[in-house]
Amino acid sequence: MTAKEYLKQIRSYSNLIKAKEFQLEELKSGQVYMGAIQYDKERVNSSTAAESSYIRQSQRIIDLEIEIKHMIEDYATEKNRIIEEICSLGNPQLEEILMQRYVYYESFETIASDMGYAYNYVINLHADALELFDNKIFGGK
Repeated sequence: MTAKEYLKQIRSYSNLIKAKEFQLEELKSGQVYMGAIQYDKERVNSSTAAESSYIRQSQRIIDLEIEIKHMIEDYATEKNRIIEEICSLGNPQLEEILMQRYVYYESFETIASDMGYAYNYVINLHADALELFDNKIFGGK
C-alpha cells in the first residue's frame, strides 16, 4: 500500500459510513410501506405476514444501526491515528498539505489558495509530503 492509498482510507471509510446511513434511511422509510394484510385468506397462526415482515424489517434496522455505530467508532480511531502520524512528520508545511488534502478533503486549488502558493508548487510539495510520510511511517518500503 502506498502512502497515498493509506491516507485515502479516511475518505473511503467516511464514504462507506455515508452509504450505510443512506441504506438505513431507505430501510426506515420502507417501514411505512409494509405489505397489505390479506383478509380473504385464512389465518393459520397468530401473527400475520405483515406483522412478521415488520418485525424482520425492524430487526434489520436495529442491526444496521449497531453496525454503523461500530463503524463510526472505528473510523474515529483510524482517523485520529492517521492525523497523529501526519503530525509526526516534523515539517509543518508538508503536514498542513497532507491534513488539508486527506483529512479535510480539499482540492489542490483550495490548498494553494489557503497557503498562498502556486498550484504547481503545492503539487510538488504534496509529492514531497507523500515521500516523507512513506519514509517516516512505512520506513520507505
